[in-house]
Amino acid sequence: DKKDFAAAEQMLTQQVRLDDNPLARLYLGISQYQQMDYTAAVNTLEPLTALPVDLSAPARYYSGLAKLRLGDYPGARTDLEPLRDNDVFGERTNRILNVIQ
Repeated sequence: DKKDFAAAEQMLTQQVRLDDNPLARLYLGISQYQQMDYTAAVNTLEPLTALPVDLSAPARYYSGLAKLRLGDYPGARTDLEPLRDNDVFGERTNRILNVIQ
């Protein structure tokens, strides 16, 4: 099932424990976010924000959204601000930042 985020989380958690693959960690964080486990999502995604943009951009985006859900507006801005000009996340990010500033 494409929307079985709980099953995805279980599988991805095992993968991350085996080799801490950054792509598996990214999808794990997104799965946690989709299940509304925002604290876990932030904890999973934050280490990825220092990686190259192909992984850091989605990690920053979902970490920023999770921080918004947790009420951490300064943290959300910190994650989202670098994405303003991003080809994939820029438009959505700018809309969000314009609302929370």
